[in-house]
Amino acid sequence: MDKHPLPAAPLSKLETADALANGLEALDLLRPLLVSMRQQIALPRPDLAQLKGLCHAAGWIADEYHSYLEAMWQEETRDRTLRF
Repeated sequence: MDKHPLPAAPLSKLETADALANGLEALDLLRPLLVSMRQQIALPRPDLAQLKGLCHAAGWIADEYHSYLEAMWQEETRDRTLRF
């Protein structure tokens, strides 16, 4: 079951811009997060609680980026609909 159902109403331009900004900001956070995860895994005794937190953060980033892609798709669909 998809936990991100499509919204019933199209996104406004402001909502689209907000989703785009959040998605790009989330991607900017991903690289340092992955570096932290690699460093933690390389330790002889990694801190599992910290790794769990890093995994949760990576999941949040994936959700934000998914919202970014969804907003782009909706914007493109709306633009194509208005052109025809």
